[in-house]
Amino acid sequence: MACSYSTLALTAALSVSLKGTFKRTVAEANLVVLHCHQVWPTDANKDWAGIDIFRFDAVGKIIEHWDVLQVVPADARHENGMF
Repeated sequence: MACSYSTLALTAALSVSLKGTFKRTVAEANLVVLHCHQVWPTDANKDWAGIDIFRFDAVGKIIEHWDVLQVVPADARHENGMF
């Protein structure tokens, strides 16, 4: 069941103009978390790190969505990176 939630969330998370690479996908019970690198072609800041959290109902419909985005800095203060 978690696998089908993940597939649904991946489809819901992308739009046609946005390019994205999923770095991590976590599914547990009715929650799916996506950690991704997004490239926004129309934005001055092209590279973004994003987290999307989806909650599904019993039939697999998304009933809640939370997200957070951050510009990937050109120079990080540490060597861990965003991904």
